[in-house]
Amino acid sequence: MTRIGIDEIGYRKGQRYLTVVVDHDSGHLVWAAEGRNERTPERFFDALGETRSARLTHISADAAEWIERVVRRRASQADLCIDPFHVVAPSTEALDAVRREVTERGPVGGRDGAREGSEGRPVRAHRRTPRS
Repeated sequence: MTRIGIDEIGYRKGQRYLTVVVDHDSGHLVWAAEGRNERTPERFFDALGETRSARLTHISADAAEWIERVVRRRASQADLCIDPFHVVAPSTEALDAVRREVTERGPVGGRDGAREGSEGRPVRAHRRTPRS
């Protein structure tokens, strides 16, 4: 095992969390424990041992500082990467916010010679080309 992902998931209502570790190469869950603090991934690295921790080359996680601190202490040779979900999700949320704001303002017509069509979309004014 050389590439792993560490993340936390909520379960039940309230502040109940599991920290999970997956093997990126096999796609299998390799470890899970209740908790969402530095002690939780420390327990994973304790169970993994120094030799196997030293084999880790890549670790993905969200941007949680408590995960980063443990990874830097226990597997400093590994590249720590932010997992794709946590990169894309904030961008998608920002795009949705802009889209909602534009929708709430309504269509803007008459700019740059454009006029609104029946569905509120700009329609380009066509010019007739004289026949030669």
